[in-house]
Parts: sequence; C-alpha cells; structure tokens
Amino acid sequence: MKPTIDKLPVEMYRTIHKKDAYGNRIKDKEKYIGYKRLKCVETGPRIGHFLIDVICFQVIYSIFGSLLQLLALFLSKDPVTILSVGLAGTFIGLLLWPLYYFMFEFFLQRTPGKYVTKTIVVNEYGEKPDAATTILRTVIRLVPFEAFSCFSDSNRGWHDRWSKTYVLTLKEHQEVQALMEKYNTADAGMPA
Repeated sequence: MKPTIDKLPVEMYRTIHKKDAYGNRIKDKEKYIGYKRLKCVETGPRIGHFLIDVICFQVIYSIFGSLLQLLALFLSKDPVTILSVGLAGTFIGLLLWPLYYFMFEFFLQRTPGKYVTKTIVVNEYGEKPDAATTILRTVIRLVPFEAFSCFSDSNRGWHDRWSKTYVLTLKEHQEVQALMEKYNTADAGMPA
C-alpha cells in the first residue's frame, strides 16, 4: 500500500548514549526509520496567493463585465435591459469565483497566486488532485470564515484538510516525489 505524503518513511538519525569499556558515557548516532516532516506552505505566502488571486479575478471579472455591458449596449438602448444585463453579470460573477479556482487548480494545480509564490496543490499521495477532489476543495472555500482556518498551526485550511490536499513549495514537492519514487521502487523489488 502506498504511503501518504505525511507518512513517508525516511532514514533518520538520533543521538543515543552508550558506555565505553571504561564506563564513560559517550554519544553516538543511531539510524532509524521515521516519517518525513512535511513542510506545507505557511500563512504569509497563502495570504499572498489569495491577494494575487483576488486581483487576477477582478481583472477577469472586469473584462467579462465590460464585454457584457458592451453587448447589452449594442443589442439594446433600453436602460432596463442594460441594468438587467448588469445584474445578470453580477450573478454570473458569483459563479465565476469558484470556477476560477476549479479551472486553475484542476488543470494546472496552481492559481496565478501560486505561480508567483512557486507553490502547487497536490493530493495526499503527492499527485494531481482529481476533479471530485478539486470540486470539493473549491466548494469548501465557500464556507463562511473558511479563510481564517489557514491561520492554524498546520498552515492547512479547511479546504486542504477536508479534501485531503496539500499546498507545497515546488522544492518540497520535488523532494516528496523523489521519496515516493524511491519508496515505490524499493517496494516493487520486494517479494510479495
């Protein structure tokens, strides 16, 4: 069975104390198998992701809204129609926010904010999350006060914990992939 990225076995060393032939206490190192300490992205960069994504979304939404208003002006000179199109654009904008996250995280594993900070979204096995996981992650973001959950000690918001996803730096992701590959190679060579 494949380990999750928070339970990856790695060789570690710990200090032990022994007595030499004369009874003196000496330090030595002992090798053991432990779990890799997974370094999730901290709160500061996560706030950066959010702010950059809000700005990018506002640009996309402004372009979309402007095109919608131009279309309304082109099709009708009636002020009620123009206001109705504006109101419809607002409701569509409410749908665009979750769609923004879903599209970027499902297809690219990264939003523009995550590109800037060189981070990536992965599932519990260090792989690209599937559509269902990405949808769940996106829907959980709509829970009131969910953004404040990223201030926890683990630096994982509810949308990470409940969907079993992680936001890692690219460097940490490469380390995790190398360990997973090493584990899978070692596991493949062992008799069943």
